[in-house]
Amino acid sequence: MFELARAVSKEGRNVLVYFLDKEFGPGKQFFDKIKASETQQFKIKSKNTFATGGEYKYSSFKPAEEITTSINQAYKAVKLLFYVLSSLKFLFAELCILLKTKPAVVIVRPDHVISFPISCALLRIPFIIDNDGIAEEFDWFNNIPTHLVRPFVTWRTRMADAVLVISEECRKYWIDHKVKENRLFMCPNAADPDEFKPAPEEFRSKNRKKLSIGNKDIVVAYSGTQAGWHGINTLIAAIPDVLNFYYDTFFLIIGKGPDKNSGEYLKLPALIRKNKICATGQVAHSEMAHFIDLADIVIMPYPTMPIFYFSPMKMFEALALDKIIIAPRLGQIKEICSELPSAFLYDPEKPFIDEIKSALSEAIAFLNSHTSANFSRDILVKNHTWQHRGRAILDACGFVSGMEKK
Repeated sequence: MFELARAVSKEGRNVLVYFLDKEFGPGKQFFDKIKASETQQFKIKSKNTFATGGEYKYSSFKPAEEITTSINQAYKAVKLLFYVLSSLKFLFAELCILLKTKPAVVIVRPDHVISFPISCALLRIPFIIDNDGIAEEFDWFNNIPTHLVRPFVTWRTRMADAVLVISEECRKYWIDHKVKENRLFMCPNAADPDEFKPAPEEFRSKNRKKLSIGNKDIVVAYSGTQAGWHGINTLIAAIPDVLNFYYDTFFLIIGKGPDKNSGEYLKLPALIRKNKICATGQVAHSEMAHFIDLADIVIMPYPTMPIFYFSPMKMFEALALDKIIIAPRLGQIKEICSELPSAFLYDPEKPFIDEIKSALSEAIAFLNSHTSANFSRDILVKNHTWQHRGRAILDACGFVSGMEKK
């Protein structure tokens, strides 16, 4: 959201960013960074304390063992509903902000909040929803029923004057939910090519040595939180088979999650954990590009799901860094990477290990036959930077308010 807001400000618009909910604001380190990038046209405000990690309060509830599963699910569904309804507490703060700032357009990253359609309607200010997902993800990934809150999510989206969607699958989803097609504006994730740019080879070699990566090793990197719906556990389980197939492989797991001596990693032999894996843990955003750049190949082992609505940030970062990509032939990955000679897409319906070994074999052959880079960076620079997304937002703003792009 920060990158989008800054991109819009660079197009000559005044942008104020407010964080009202401490559970979904930035952490202090990131907040300090974005505050430092403020300009006359780009201001950051915080009405609450810093984020604690974005964890929903109800997610840790564990009922007594004697409570049946059906009652447990009903409890979680009702608690989620009350959580959504409790967001009406932001209504007064929103009205105060809107009366003070008098914006031409309000853009909202809603999460669980349903107050803003009311505050904007009362003051007759057009608003745009930045939808980065769908409610059903809680059913699929967290086992939290959403049937009670989906009507509220649909209501607020239909109320919006325009809707930013992150993928074609999201666009189709909202069309199916009776949102007018002309109100939907495509705004996927992106990457900053100045921040994510390949480093000199000697810099990469020096940093690889620090992580005890062998000179002959092909580095396969996974980047992102180690969440189950990103397919990380499937990848970890496949590591011994991959090493049997191609031993000179080193796995670099970048992002928040367990270290290599805990969690799913404990199912792997100790020698593999010691010599063939590095799990970095949480990495500062300012360091993310350096870690991804250590890779020869970036892997995104997403599983199939009812709607693959993701717009993978790490895909765009890998493109900016000119990395070879291994990923499933799904959704936006397929749309953007299917024509890239440096992307090796596999069938997610087939056995993972067979598909990965085949894709890895092709990727290594490609790596060995291409000594120069520029596999994919040009595509990112031409089509998928944050400035491209900022212009898409201005299109939406122009639609709802009659503003003309400069």
